[in-house]
Amino acid sequence: MKRLFCLLLCALLLTGCLPTPAVDVVRQKNQSEMIEMIQSTPENVQESQGTVQVRVEAQAPDFRALYHIPEHLTREIIGLDGRLAIRIDADVKVPEKAMPIVRVHPIDFSQDLVYKLRDRLIGDTPMYLESHERTRQIIESQMEYYLSIANGEFENGMDTPVEALEILKELQGEYLIAPEGQPPQLSDGTLIDPWNRY
Repeated sequence: MKRLFCLLLCALLLTGCLPTPAVDVVRQKNQSEMIEMIQSTPENVQESQGTVQVRVEAQAPDFRALYHIPEHLTREIIGLDGRLAIRIDADVKVPEKAMPIVRVHPIDFSQDLVYKLRDRLIGDTPMYLESHERTRQIIESQMEYYLSIANGEFENGMDTPVEALEILKELQGEYLIAPEGQPPQLSDGTLIDPWNRY
């Protein structure tokens, strides 16, 4: 026990203190220095009701270096088995200042709010409901389009003549059950549940 006590006492005596730093670690407030700093930059000072507020403008970062943005971009993207080619050859401009960010949060629109918006933005202008039902007239125009591709009269770069023939078969089946046409349905601004619409 005495030996342990002696060891602890020696350890305590041998440990030293750090020297006093030459510079104050915690800098004291110097009111006159702060006033001089404020007076030297009048454009960053706003006075209101006897208090002085200093506006500090941060220096804009170098976005090009920060995000490794090249001066010029050259790229070629090929898709659809070589039928689609996207070629990029452009100078890349980087904004000098930070871009503002707007965060948008979705909300549920009440029917009352929809009526108010409609009255304010549209007024008495008639609006019609969008119809997703394809009539025979719409299908006929599509059949003519794909028939011209299948016959080699027109190349759209997206569909081959063989693919156009397959699409034509699907359109012929759809044409048999499609309605002749339907009159446009006037909208009164009532919200429609897209899942229970048909």
